[in-house]
Formats: sequence, structure tokens, C-alpha cells
Amino acid sequence: MKTFNCKFKVTGPLSPATHADVHSLFKVGRHHKPLTITLSVNKVALPMELDTGSSSSFISESTYLSFFRYIPQQASNVTLKSYTGEFISFRGEINMFLEYADQSATLLLFVAQENGVTLLGRTWLEKIR
Repeated sequence: MKTFNCKFKVTGPLSPATHADVHSLFKVGRHHKPLTITLSVNKVALPMELDTGSSSSFISESTYLSFFRYIPQQASNVTLKSYTGEFISFRGEINMFLEYADQSATLLLFVAQENGVTLLGRTWLEKIR
């Protein structure tokens, strides 16, 4: 394994089947208060932490149960890899209607197995400039 003088390790390529379903999710640290934005998600005012290092947007299972349990989840085969190298699996995914200012879109939201913050990743951010 070749290690560069940076915070990432090159461990070799993933197999094509694995690579298609693994996306990057990096969280460098908390030197500042996180940036949050409140979006209307299926008519619920949902505060989300803005994370440009995350490829996807997701909520915890407890947030799903509190606000969106009436929406059936679809099975998800997506796994995210955190900055520390841990894999994050999801219980499911749901299509959500997002509104912000004068913009709207129906986008995919992942439901994490673990409890944690609600993240607004790049896929949603690209739609609500």
C-alpha cells in the first residue's frame, strides 16, 4: 500500500460491483459551528447541516420515525464511506418533495441506521442554488 503525505490512503481499486454503490462522505472536523439550512421537505420544516463533503443527503432513523414514517422506504444498496474510513449503511431511501425559496424538486433521501445529524449533501445542494 502506498501512502501519500496527506489525510487519505490509497488502498487499491474497489471491484466494479462494489464501487458503483459506495460514495464518499468526508467530515474533516468541527472548528466552526456547522452551517445549517432549513428546507421544506414534504411540507415539514427540516433543519439540515450543510456538508459539501457528503455526496448524498440523509436523515437518521429517529428523524424518519418522527416526521416521515407514513412514507414507505425502498430498500437501499448504497453505502457511504466516512472520512475516517467507516462504512455507513442505510435502512432505506425515500423520494422527498423539497422546497426552498422559489425552487422545488423531488429528490432521494437516505435513512441511516444510526442516529445522528440530518445532512444536506451535494446532490440536493445542486438543486437548490
